[in-house]
Amino acid sequence: MGWSIKKYATYFQVRNEEHNLIMLLKYSFLIDFFSLSIAFIVAFFSVDMFVSFFNIPIEYTGLVTIMAISILFRVFEISTGIFRLFDEFKIQSKILVYVAIIKFIFFGIITLTNPTFENFIYATIFSQFIAFAMKLYYSKQILNNNGYNIKDIVSETINHKLIKELKIFSFIVYNNFDVAVRMVSRQLDIVVLGKLYGAEVVGIYRIAKEIAGIIAKLTDPIYQAIYPEFAKLLANGKKLEAKQVAIKISKYAGLAGLGFYAIPQLQNQKPYQQICFQYSLHIEYENKPLEHKEFLAKEGTDPREEFIKHMIADIPSGKCVLVYNESFEKTRIKELARDFPQYEKELLNINENIVDLAEPFRSKDYYDYTFKGKYSIKLVMPLMAPHMADAYKKLKLVQNGGDAMNTFPKLMDMGKEKKKEYKEALLKYCHLDTLAMVEIFKKLKESVK
Repeated sequence: MGWSIKKYATYFQVRNEEHNLIMLLKYSFLIDFFSLSIAFIVAFFSVDMFVSFFNIPIEYTGLVTIMAISILFRVFEISTGIFRLFDEFKIQSKILVYVAIIKFIFFGIITLTNPTFENFIYATIFSQFIAFAMKLYYSKQILNNNGYNIKDIVSETINHKLIKELKIFSFIVYNNFDVAVRMVSRQLDIVVLGKLYGAEVVGIYRIAKEIAGIIAKLTDPIYQAIYPEFAKLLANGKKLEAKQVAIKISKYAGLAGLGFYAIPQLQNQKPYQQICFQYSLHIEYENKPLEHKEFLAKEGTDPREEFIKHMIADIPSGKCVLVYNESFEKTRIKELARDFPQYEKELLNINENIVDLAEPFRSKDYYDYTFKGKYSIKLVMPLMAPHMADAYKKLKLVQNGGDAMNTFPKLMDMGKEKKKEYKEALLKYCHLDTLAMVEIFKKLKESVK
């Protein structure tokens, strides 16, 4: 509705037709109210169909209904036209930034305390209400400051002949239709995701999209302030100064990016903390065949507690646990004990029984010139188990720990067949790591006989 007010209100202002300007404000608001009422009615009575289409649990029907009601908060979009008409567009920017900050605070508190979809939806709707209230307040203030009284606007008679003559209605309908089509096209990704992956993935996607929008609104005023100065430097041929400005911007933007990645994604997680999501375990018995157990967490979830439960169940209590590079393993287990204190006793018991298989090679008690002073499992294994020399090279998709760490977070975005392929690759890589340790340990035992 902002464009119609800007176009026709300017037309009336130039001709000093104040009464027509007041009439336009009333007419625009009524059209907004009428079209949004229809949208609300359609949305309200489509809730059941929406819930069925996206396979949303029946207990969320009330939330979907509330979301439909929130459409009415857009009834005062006429405010955009008022801000532009009286050259107060900076107020519109101020509202966007304030609401973005409020959303960011709400989302942050919810993420740290009780991250549920219901709470995120309530926060979003409450933010929409705040935006509506701010638009109403500032619009009234601007109108009063420019000599326009709300009572006069309400009592103004609409000149239907003039509306028809200037084709205001057709202009508004065209623009509303254009906006509606663009809004529908922007929501197609949500429809596709909902149908393919269900409501949970849509919820996560919407939350991520909302946070991205919040960050964009917060950074946009900074861009609006910097860009004109940067362009001015280039226009005046001050390339060196422009280069220095660009370097400074890149430096601060990079630091901001590092700060963003430091935000924990899971409860009880520290910034940059590594998360355990899989293990492989070969159990050697005195008079029984070698036994293999493994665990790979379900993608898109916090894998730690399930990881702990399976590991405690699979590792025999009080038995020697061979690892390769104990500092890494022990640190991860201590972190798990700290973050999940209900399993602290069992986890620390595992830690107490850890023995580092890398120690003989680190201390050079067992050494070969081919190691070249290094002792990674990939360097040691070809000598200790020649029949497995090319085993890592034969692996597909996942060949090292870096590949594994990069692959797991991407599983939730993969299709069914591709996901299956990568999960198998993760399990094969992890299995080979512990099998290599079995072979190395066997060779060490033979060496000391």
